[in-house]
Amino acid sequence: MSVLDLSRWQFAITTVYWPARQAGPLTAGTGPLALLGDVHAEHDRHVRRLSAGSTVVSMSHTRPHSVADLGLSPVLVNIERNLAGLRDNKDLEFALAVELNDDDSMYPTASDRARRVQAAAVRNVDLHGWTVTPTADLQGLAVTHGEYTVSIMFGRSLAAYVERGFLAPPGLR
Repeated sequence: MSVLDLSRWQFAITTVYWPARQAGPLTAGTGPLALLGDVHAEHDRHVRRLSAGSTVVSMSHTRPHSVADLGLSPVLVNIERNLAGLRDNKDLEFALAVELNDDDSMYPTASDRARRVQAAAVRNVDLHGWTVTPTADLQGLAVTHGEYTVSIMFGRSLAAYVERGFLAPPGLR
């Protein structure tokens, strides 16, 4: 990336390099955009090879297939926004108590605490048919619809809370 200074305005110029497959004059169906067809085909072959024998199901096309697919992006953005608010909060215990109107003593196990974080993450989020559950390792949330699943990680502070709870000296709880 290079910066060009033009009378107190700075413009960032990014150069994109395409594979040097073009030979001859540019005609319809040639040039950098024509190469994308090969990129998508190669990407699909690569994804199929990576997911052979995996429990991860790759989408053959990135286009949405249903109304629920169209809702995925706002669902993920809103869940991430809620999780970011919890991650950034200096007093997570208070934030969860106020958000969910409950008490930490109701969540004695790691799976209970993961479900508590899940409840806070999906609060006021229209899920558009997607379901949200804690991941098997309790380090994030699995957003699922049919055979497709997208994982959102908790982050260090929320994962530590899920694993150990709020650490306090004995007798203060």
